[in-house]
Amino acid sequence: MATGKVTKRTLDALLANKVAGFLWDEDLKGFGVKTAVTGTASYIVQYRMGGRESKTRRYTIGGHGSPWTPSTAREEAGRMLMLVAQGVDPVESDKQRRREAVDLAFSNYADHFTRSCRGKGWVRLCPPSAPMAQI
Repeated sequence: MATGKVTKRTLDALLANKVAGFLWDEDLKGFGVKTAVTGTASYIVQYRMGGRESKTRRYTIGGHGSPWTPSTAREEAGRMLMLVAQGVDPVESDKQRRREAVDLAFSNYADHFTRSCRGKGWVRLCPPSAPMAQI
């Protein structure tokens, strides 16, 4: 497991040499960068939610490039590790946020559908003379 300071200079050196692997930051425990042979890099946070006996989890902050630089990714990793210290799992909170966004979007769609099908709306959508598709 390679450790060192995650900076723009070290990242550029890893990408130029097409090194695949992880570089873990020596200042912020759990923050690192994953590089691929293809020349891409992603900033990651590794943490445990419950001590030594729980599984290690990784969260991808984002790929190298706009808006993620080593310094902005380090700040985000610090924020995420603060959440982990408070007992909040970043992966689960992200999944919950996405699930709520989908549920809200579906609720709006269903409300619009029921409003448009009042009265003769349903007949307008599926006239009786139209042949039904056979499944």
